[in-house]
Amino acid sequence: MGCNKRVRARFVVINNSGHAMDSVRIMPDVNNEYESIDKGSKKEIIINMTGIGRSDGAYGLQFKTGVTKTTYVFGYYTNGIPLEDYTVLTIQPDTLLVKQHFDY
Repeated sequence: MGCNKRVRARFVVINNSGHAMDSVRIMPDVNNEYESIDKGSKKEIIINMTGIGRSDGAYGLQFKTGVTKTTYVFGYYTNGIPLEDYTVLTIQPDTLLVKQHFDY
C-alpha cells in the first residue's frame, strides 16, 4: 500500500427503528463524522480509514434515539483495510442486521 493511497469503507445504513436517529457514527473513522437519519430512510456513509495503520479490528456503529445511545460491534477489517466492497446495515427496533457484499 503506497503512502498516498486512501482507505475507505462504504456502508448503507437503513433506519427501520421507528425513530429518527441522531449522532450516527461508524468507527473507525479518522474524520469522526456524524450523521442524522430520519425514520424509514437510508443513507450512504463512507468512512476514512487511512490513518488507522496496519491493524485488525471490528467496526462499530453508534447512534442516539432521543436520549438513548446505542452501540453495535460488527464485521471485521484486516491490516487497516476493509475485506468487503460495501456493507448494508439495517437498524431494527431491537437488533442490527448486517449484510456484507463482496464483488470478487
